[in-house]
Amino acid sequence: MRHPLGTVLPTGFPSKDVQQPNNEGGNIMSEHNLVILRAQVTSEPRVTELASGTDVVQYDVKTVDGAGTASVPVSWFDAPGAGRQFGPGDEVVVIGSVRRRFFRSGGATVSRTDVVADEVLSTRRQRAVQRSVDLALAQCQCSQSP
Repeated sequence: MRHPLGTVLPTGFPSKDVQQPNNEGGNIMSEHNLVILRAQVTSEPRVTELASGTDVVQYDVKTVDGAGTASVPVSWFDAPGAGRQFGPGDEVVVIGSVRRRFFRSGGATVSRTDVVADEVLSTRRQRAVQRSVDLALAQCQCSQSP
């Protein structure tokens, strides 16, 4: 299905194959929520250590298509070192889920809706991108056609 933020595919794979989310929102492959974005990074990575000790790498990406330009925040929990090396202008593919997270900040509960990445790859790694996209689609038993 086409979506202004990228490709959103309906999913329905067996829950036994699903990685359950942790309390921070990482490892979130969902049986009904798969996002595949091809986008350009627009911000330097920001690394935040949560109280639990989990690191979150966050950056903004933008997609441009016939519907216009959309800015999308991305959060990657426990990202490998390579995930911290993406910077403005890098073309990437993000595979993950849309997630609304709630957290405490400045004494108040606030929320943020973003793409929580399971994987972020440089578009220059075409074979790795294709393998990861194929795997994500196979796990949710959906095709690339709506």
